[in-house]
Amino acid sequence: MKIKKNGKVIKLTETDIKRIVKRVLTEGENSVDYGFKNSPPESLSRFTTDELKSILGNTIRYSDTNFYDDWDAEGYLEHRVAKGDIELFKSLVGWMKDEYPFYQKIFRNFGELVNRGYFS
Repeated sequence: MKIKKNGKVIKLTETDIKRIVKRVLTEGENSVDYGFKNSPPESLSRFTTDELKSILGNTIRYSDTNFYDDWDAEGYLEHRVAKGDIELFKSLVGWMKDEYPFYQKIFRNFGELVNRGYFS
């Protein structure tokens, strides 16, 4: 198949078309329903999509050690969002770990959370 884009002709193979369609369908399922790469687990259903976006954004912001301490991202989630509910905290961290590809930047102390018994 040939497509004309910006005055240039682009040739697409059947494999290219299949890959594009698959990507559009996959991204469409998640982004239309939730706006996230991964669907939030049922345990986070108490939050709206906008609240989860805000929580993710704030967590990323609190992970910036130029302005905040090492444990501020974890503290924000554990005390301000989960309000001490360890199961909710675990769900939030587990979901963000899958949602945000640079979670190790957010959760520099993730190994310590595992050592504390939060995660197996």
